[in-house]
Amino acid sequence: MNNCISFLVQYPEYLSLAESFDPSSAIFQIGDQLAVILYCDSRSYESEGENLPYSAVPKCFGLTDTAHLTEMGIFQVENLPGFDLYGRGVLLGVVDTGINYREEIFRSRDGSSRILSVWDQTAKADGEAEEMLPYVPFGRTYGRAELTAGTADTGDDIGHGTYLASVAAGNASGAYRGAAPECQIAAVRLQPAPEELKRYWRIGTDAPCYSEADILLGVQYLVQLAELNGLPLVLLLGLGTNSGPHTGEGLFNEYLDRLSRQRGKAVILAAGNEANAGHHYQSRAQELREDDAPEEVQFTVNGTRQMTAELWGRVGDLYSIDLLSPGGSRLGRVPPVSEGSLTRNFLLEGTTVTVGYQAVERRSGEEVILLKFDGLTDGIWTLYVYPERLISLRSQFHIWLPIRQFLQGEAYFLRPEPDITVTEPGNANQALTFGAYDDLTEGILPESGRGFTRTNAVKPDLVAPGALIPGVTGLPELREPVDEAGYVLRTGTSSAAACAAGAVVLLMEWGIVRGNRPFLSGTQIKALLINGARRESSRVFPNRQWGYGELDLYGALSEIR
Repeated sequence: MNNCISFLVQYPEYLSLAESFDPSSAIFQIGDQLAVILYCDSRSYESEGENLPYSAVPKCFGLTDTAHLTEMGIFQVENLPGFDLYGRGVLLGVVDTGINYREEIFRSRDGSSRILSVWDQTAKADGEAEEMLPYVPFGRTYGRAELTAGTADTGDDIGHGTYLASVAAGNASGAYRGAAPECQIAAVRLQPAPEELKRYWRIGTDAPCYSEADILLGVQYLVQLAELNGLPLVLLLGLGTNSGPHTGEGLFNEYLDRLSRQRGKAVILAAGNEANAGHHYQSRAQELREDDAPEEVQFTVNGTRQMTAELWGRVGDLYSIDLLSPGGSRLGRVPPVSEGSLTRNFLLEGTTVTVGYQAVERRSGEEVILLKFDGLTDGIWTLYVYPERLISLRSQFHIWLPIRQFLQGEAYFLRPEPDITVTEPGNANQALTFGAYDDLTEGILPESGRGFTRTNAVKPDLVAPGALIPGVTGLPELREPVDEAGYVLRTGTSSAAACAAGAVVLLMEWGIVRGNRPFLSGTQIKALLINGARRESSRVFPNRQWGYGELDLYGALSEIR
């Protein structure tokens, strides 16, 4: 299926249009307001994508990773009378790089697999799925019988998904255990993003990269699996991108919000590791100048030959751009158009720039300018942003460069803004988004994505331990630190989100499985954790780095005992 292209559409707005393009196109509904349209013919994103809304082309997502159980109040909860919580009767769902299911920490005491199902999107569609597994459009599924017997032909050759599952839900094995050691687990092994999609987004690295459409299909699979088996679901996503409005809006974010409001479903997201990357710029012009002078935005390129940059304005505002190369060549002011793209060349540098305008982006109503660079020359580039129309005297725009993993070399703004660096989908309003701190130094990780959103909503919601968190990858000879027992130590907001997901599994067990809050939803869990969070008295809350404070499950349950 990797030679196909897909589009995201609001259901059923574009379905009749899609069918008129190609009656044989495959359409997969996601929830009740979203659909993925799949074409497996000669179409390309370059030819089709410019004619569709910004939100229709799937974004490319990368991985957000580069004594914690006590710190989060997990062990304290186990010692409370009547609160011996281990995750029983709850399903942890991980959409990531797969899972090395043969690891002992994913087995029950009787030797059976704790993994209910794996959907391997990379597998050939052969064999028959077990009962109680939802339909999948490609790849194949493996049920508990095959996973227990060890005959399932699936795994995780990157180790990221396995690591997240182990941190959240590994059982007691030697010196190691996860936060919810007795919950059930389900995993989706994502297929790599199609090369055609990577070309559209100018991603020239071999870093793990996944299509938004495939992630959505994976989430939908886990939702259906949980419902078929009557289990509450805690969904963990350790993926992120800088593409998008950073407001909480968007098809993907809004779908995750709808899930979070449902009984027995919670969504846990990572804030990303972009705060110190220099990839966000915020307009600094305070007033509209009489001479229509542009704001100058400088960024340095070193070894990066292709990339994108996204400029997001405000409803009612309109901007145009110009570009100055390191060698002194000028692109020329590119006039704004309501929708469409223009391609210009710097002949001396050999750099090609495609400028895509959408004056009124379909989901947000805001202007978005998508710049695509090919053959970038090293040095300092200057982007001139002209205010064509402002609804107030203040210019307000933001620009994001791609996440670190999607750049071959370096690219960063000379005057970056470290705030508003939570990666998507971490800005989803109702989902729980976690930043990361070091529980030994009690300091925030410098790379942990900082809030708030572009519309000043609080993100991240909370922070959790994310420095040198032990886990299992199932891979030999990894070039990364290990602890005395040989467990891999990783740092980042994915690690923090995995810790938090385990805590949320325990809260879901307390509320739904044990009947203390039979209608518990992700939105309610978010409120409970915020109420019980630890907050340093010297800080102001909510906080751009710390959200509403440090995750403390013991504190949350103590609040409602």
